[in-house]
Amino acid sequence: MRRRAIPRAAALAAAIGALAGCASPPTTTYTAANGASVTVDWREYPGHADQDPDQVLQAPVAEEVAERAENVLGAIERRLAEEFGFDWEDGPGESVLVRTGGNGYGGDSLYVVYNSTTRESLTVPDFADWNRVLEIVDAVAPAYGFEPVRLDSVSVTGEEYGVGPEQKDEKGAWQWNGVALAPGQWLSVGVVDVERDASGEAAEEMAGSVEHGWNPRSVSLSYGATTLHHRDRASFLERLAPFQGLPRPEPTTSD
Repeated sequence: MRRRAIPRAAALAAAIGALAGCASPPTTTYTAANGASVTVDWREYPGHADQDPDQVLQAPVAEEVAERAENVLGAIERRLAEEFGFDWEDGPGESVLVRTGGNGYGGDSLYVVYNSTTRESLTVPDFADWNRVLEIVDAVAPAYGFEPVRLDSVSVTGEEYGVGPEQKDEKGAWQWNGVALAPGQWLSVGVVDVERDASGEAAEEMAGSVEHGWNPRSVSLSYGATTLHHRDRASFLERLAPFQGLPRPEPTTSD
């Protein structure tokens, strides 16, 4: 995407100034190409300290994310159903689109976050096929801009939740959780089968989730994005312009 030019590129190397103290919103001072000293107050930053704005700008706008979720999740569901005969249902809760709130520097952000309803299969494949589930996701999701699934937590009998992907093939593994990333977007993938834990600890651990409607033997899929409303994009780019090319300071607030 083409962005408004900022008359300071030649000066950045020698110009990035000191940040203000941690107790107050930081500022950055630089020398513009015309020799003028410019100070930006990060409280006015329209994004968030922890989010790359270029990634957010590549995501579908807020008005399109629900359709995006339906398309990518639907495509994966169909492929998994073809191979394993799955039927699918919505998990508990509804899709939500919410304003993120603060920008991490005491100001407001224009970002909004979308999280889809989780889709769950009504059955789970044999453990020998769990890798195949991830392979199918990896075969479909790249068409929508996603990288391969990164398995980031595994539950194993007798271990604490989230022991790490290196334990995924252990005999007592009963839950895998992973994520595939695209610019400003994420695709969460889970496989769970509490019956793989003969001790009953897994079923006990998930009892509360089951009471709320989660399936303890399923493949789960959900989609999320950090994005902008279409109506806010022009304002976002205008407000972002003074900060383009500057390293984002560490956040000074928890929002």
